[in-house]
Amino acid sequence: KGYFKAKGLDVRLLEGRGSLQPAQFVDTKQADYGYGDLVTAIEVMAKGGKNRAVGTGMVFQGGGYIFLEESGIKVPKDLEGKSFGTTPGDFGQVLLPALGAAAGFDHTKVIIKNIDAAVRTPAFFERKIDFLAGARGSSVPRMAIVAKRQNKKIGYLFFKDMGINSYGHVIQVHEERLKSNPDQIQRFMTALMDAWDWSIKNPQQALEIFMTANPEKDREITSAEMQDGLSDIQDPEAKQFGLGYMKEAMMKRSAELA
Repeated sequence: KGYFKAKGLDVRLLEGRGSLQPAQFVDTKQADYGYGDLVTAIEVMAKGGKNRAVGTGMVFQGGGYIFLEESGIKVPKDLEGKSFGTTPGDFGQVLLPALGAAAGFDHTKVIIKNIDAAVRTPAFFERKIDFLAGARGSSVPRMAIVAKRQNKKIGYLFFKDMGINSYGHVIQVHEERLKSNPDQIQRFMTALMDAWDWSIKNPQQALEIFMTANPEKDREITSAEMQDGLSDIQDPEAKQFGLGYMKEAMMKRSAELA
């Protein structure tokens, strides 16, 4: 739609793999902007990272653990002794200790199985792993649709229901950029939020634009992901003050959680 171009920006999109990578890429200046889980981003900052959050995307913690109903998982305590298909950068693994403390299960009894994202879904349905982590707007709707096509049912333990009351994903930039080029950040964020706002108002057209650029993607899954994603960037404050608005109290709560 030309929103970035209108602000004098030529933007190249890079695929992130887990929330840790975008935070590290911004910190090490391999990317100018990043998008990922806030608590995971704070973990990088706590180790000296210079990535900083400049706007919210997911206005609540939309992550959760996904499992087949046949796995026997019903409550957080049931995760003990179960195998978790994950990667070191997966926000579900980063948050595991906090989730254990908040929801009352021993996170050290969860069996961690590091598995490549490309084979994680087949491994899940073959019961080589019991559960995996995902977020609304991505794995949560995708796994539900894939399961339905196999006549299976999915269950969820959402992090917000397990006691993790924090922001979800945020847009990040390097601290130096905040000082050296605030004008570019403002132009970038304006273009991004304008694009999101247009997509909220024109979801079907947004889907068609995405599918034209990514014809290999599954339309049904992409549509479900987009519906969740566009819903998750809005709360009463975002509607009042503008998309991306960050509430001080929620930022403090998220930092304390991390």
